[in-house]
Amino acid sequence: MQLQSTDLLYKAISIIDNGRKNIVEAIYNESTKSYYLLGKLIVEDEQQGETKAKYGKKVLENLSKELTLKYGKGFSLSTLKDCRKFYIKSQSLTDQLKFKLSFTHYAYLIRLDDKEFKFYEQYAIEQKLSVRELQKAVQNNTILRVDNEAKKLVITSVKPKEIIKDPYIREVENDDDNKTIGILLCSEKNDNVVKYT
Repeated sequence: MQLQSTDLLYKAISIIDNGRKNIVEAIYNESTKSYYLLGKLIVEDEQQGETKAKYGKKVLENLSKELTLKYGKGFSLSTLKDCRKFYIKSQSLTDQLKFKLSFTHYAYLIRLDDKEFKFYEQYAIEQKLSVRELQKAVQNNTILRVDNEAKKLVITSVKPKEIIKDPYIREVENDDDNKTIGILLCSEKNDNVVKYT
């Protein structure tokens, strides 16, 4: 028996898909917020506001054991250290955290500098990246660049070396020239000195 109204089917699918999306976002939000608050607890209570505990890592090891006994896996020593780093890192960011990614995403992002953190957090949210896709984007140096012709920002993968040499090579280098291997800075302009560098 087929459904008479395809409009009814599409509306039903939309309701279910939106509900499932909202559930996933709520889970990410609450679980990530819990890890953030756990990091805050560790820094503020166990460390009296210091970035490192003065009395050694036994406190974290014991907390890890107790939480693992009560809740099962997910509270290893390294996870608790990541919670602490996550909280500390968030203090250096001026914008509020979005908590729209899993804690695993944030555990990876905390290793980046603040600008990269913000960019890749937003990029992962907008592109709905898995943790592996996020890692790949970071490893491939996915960056924003300005497309002057289109007058808009474009996301692209570029190695830092290519950003530095590309504009010069396009204007000066001929197709039959040897590959550029570096830049030579001179105190005086002398074309003969830099001709074959």
